[in-house]
Amino acid sequence: MALQLIGYARVSTDEQALYGYGLDAQEAKLREHARRAGAEMVVIRDEGISGKALERPGLMRALTRIAAGDADGLVVAKLDRLTRSVIDFAMLLEWFTVADALLVALDFDLDTSTPSGRLVATIMAGVAEWERGVIAQRTRAALAVARAQGRPVGRPAVTDELAHRI
Repeated sequence: MALQLIGYARVSTDEQALYGYGLDAQEAKLREHARRAGAEMVVIRDEGISGKALERPGLMRALTRIAAGDADGLVVAKLDRLTRSVIDFAMLLEWFTVADALLVALDFDLDTSTPSGRLVATIMAGVAEWERGVIAQRTRAALAVARAQGRPVGRPAVTDELAHRI
């Protein structure tokens, strides 16, 4: 019987989800991996949901299927699509170990079923968490400059059409 895998794809913003930015590329990479491995794959997506927490509908659905024995493991195109938190990654890594399931990140060619794979994956999860912090810091700084210059930040309270009607 062929290996049963779940591919997991995620984008953070509603705009990325609406236009498919990143999702199609992730899914193509996941399906190519399954084809080369001779595995069967179902792809589950979380669209427009941040990776800062694990409580995501698609991810929970994937983990439930793995726990039930319906799949042998999870494959992600990029580790940061799974999580950007070292603590969450450590919990997931332990969960996959106890469940005797595969966790594969294609961007680093990581297979966490080996000690070396787990080490490198943990380091890369740390880098992803750092990156999330740097992005947030840059965003806060840019918004502060815009506010100091008197430029509006965020979405307008009313649309242009509504303002015209008023």
